[in-house]
Parts: sequence; C-alpha cells; structure tokens
Amino acid sequence: MLPLTGALIWCLAKSSSLGCSAQREMQPTSGAEWSMTVDKHLASDEHLLASCGDFHATDQRVIRHVENPNGEEVDSLAYSQIKGLGVVIRPKTRFILLGLGLSLVGIVFPQQFIGLLLVVGGMVSVVFGFLSRAVYVEFRSPALDKARQQKWRVPDVRKEAAQNLLRTVQPLIKQAQKEAESSAQGPQPPESPGGRSPEQTSPTQAPPAS
Repeated sequence: MLPLTGALIWCLAKSSSLGCSAQREMQPTSGAEWSMTVDKHLASDEHLLASCGDFHATDQRVIRHVENPNGEEVDSLAYSQIKGLGVVIRPKTRFILLGLGLSLVGIVFPQQFIGLLLVVGGMVSVVFGFLSRAVYVEFRSPALDKARQQKWRVPDVRKEAAQNLLRTVQPLIKQAQKEAESSAQGPQPPESPGGRSPEQTSPTQAPPAS
C-alpha cells in the first residue's frame, strides 16, 4: 500500500505542473500551439516574445490567458503598470489536502492494517506539503486588487520557459519605469551656448558711469 500511496503522490506532483513553452529568440512567433489562442488578442503592431503556461509577454504588455469550460479569461498589464516582480513562497496545498484525505479514509477504513497504512501515507503527504514549498514569481501592480493579484503568479520558476519569460519582461519593465520617471520630471530647460542653463547665466552688468 505504501508504494501505491507514493505513486499517487508522484502522479499528483506531475499533474500539478503547468506546461510551459518558450520562444527563444526575441522575434514574433507564428505557428506555435500556445500562440494560436493568444494571437487573436494582440494588436496589429504587437508581437509575442515569450510564453509560459498562462502568461505571455509581448513587446507592449504581459497577457494572462486562461482557457476553462466557461470560455476564455483574458487579463493584461502594460509594462508601465507593473511596479516590480516579487517572490512568493507557499506550502504545496495539494499534498496537504491529499494527506488529510488519505488520513480520514484510513481512520474509517474497515481493515485496520490498510487503514493504518493510509493514515501513515497521509501524514507523510502532509509533512511533504509543508516542507516542500512552492515558489512563484508575482507580477506586482497597483492596478490589481488582492483577488486578481494572486492570479498573477508564475509557477515552475526553475523551468527554462519561466526563466526565459522573466528575462524577457525585466528589461521592458525597467524601460517603462524610466520613461515614467522622465515624464514625471517634465522637460529639462535648454542649455545656453556656454553650457549653462538660462537660470545659471550671470546677468549682464551695466558699464560704470564715467
């Protein structure tokens, strides 16, 4: 029974990971399976650069695209709306819930030996869920409320596709922040021919009276 419990935990771990795909070169994509459903949401001058799971980086924004039985869920953030990336660490709740379920089944199981094995396997799953934390990278933006913010978390950050996505968006976020800072400062005063601004130029003194 213990091997069966271990196999169940392994299957759950494999099924919980999102399939990621990446575009290695910073060029518009065409023909990729994951891009076909996103292309229809792009502007005519917008190009897809990288993708991982539900998240797609273009040259203008980050798109979160989820397909579910009720249809599509599409959300996006312009790079100027993203204030930074943060790391979120959470226990693996799926293993915790699985362990609790196995323990409850083991308690009420009619055969005592098998029930004991289920309880032990459940405890192992719960401990594993607490010790092996899930690491996410979160897009942080004041435009998102708490419920939407939790959806903007990229899983499987150790995978190449996720790292490629993050490498793609980081310079674009920094560029948008610099442009926002420049706009907030306003236009700089022009310099005089001597290299000083008009405010720094010494006033012309009148010649002394004879």
